[in-house]
Amino acid sequence: MENKKEIQYIPIECYSMNKEYNQLSVKELFKTLYKHKNTILFSSFFVTFIVGYYLFFISKPIYQSQALIEIGHYKTQLLEKSSTLARKLKNIFIEPQKYVNHKQSWIASINSPKNNEIFLEVTAQAYNRNISQHKIQEVVSYVKNNHKKKLTSIKNLLLRRIELIKQEIKKLTNFDLAQIEIIIAKNRNTIKEYKQNLEKLTQKLKTIEKTNSTLALLALLQQQSIQSQIQNLENRIENLTKRKIDIKLQINRLKEKIEDIKDNLSPINYENTHIVGDILSPHIPVKPRKKLILFVTFITMILLISFIILLKNKNSISEE
Repeated sequence: MENKKEIQYIPIECYSMNKEYNQLSVKELFKTLYKHKNTILFSSFFVTFIVGYYLFFISKPIYQSQALIEIGHYKTQLLEKSSTLARKLKNIFIEPQKYVNHKQSWIASINSPKNNEIFLEVTAQAYNRNISQHKIQEVVSYVKNNHKKKLTSIKNLLLRRIELIKQEIKKLTNFDLAQIEIIIAKNRNTIKEYKQNLEKLTQKLKTIEKTNSTLALLALLQQQSIQSQIQNLENRIENLTKRKIDIKLQINRLKEKIEDIKDNLSPINYENTHIVGDILSPHIPVKPRKKLILFVTFITMILLISFIILLKNKNSISEE
């Protein structure tokens, strides 16, 4: 047969006694704390006073300024991605200041918003509100100067293209068109001379046609040759005229191209990097948070001194 485990029952009186003991212990704790309330409060106020004196009269307040920077652009192209710019500025303004002691102002953070390459958030801190604003301006001026150089480079490139196009127009106008005009004028003069010679030859042919058939045949061949030359010259003039029209159309297209480039140079198509709105710079220091520190100090001291008193009281009871 299996041995059954006996179930032990604790008398209800034991629970009742334990509960009464706990109640007495809690009451004793509160009595002890109440008995030493003056010590607890005085010590807590004293330490809080010392901390407050340090916060209000010794420690330096830290002011914070923030700015949202919009990256400049040319048409739809950014001068620089904000994520790339943020990494560059951190190496220039944040990393070196880690090794500087007793600095009066510093850049606290430079961040590029997630999934946004247009804006850049810059935060500066200093012991003076105005100095923190100037620190922001220092970063913005650095970026603006660099981006201004990029915009100037783009403008110079466009202006250079305009000059090259103007030179091409000048060449087409002063050389190609002028040469064509000269050739056309010469050909017309030649045709005029050929027609005069042809008219004389025609009259001569009429006089010798009946008297000398051999001379008449030679004159006829010469007449046909002159007519062929006239036709060739007229065809050449026609081709040169078409070429002249094509060159004029080309010049017009080049002039339109210049106007398009000038439109691209319009201020509406480009903008340098700038601060969106104003620099946010509250008059209240961001550090130290005096009220919070004083409150936490006071509560902490009450708890700490209470714990020490209870601990001493327990030790004294144990010795007795």
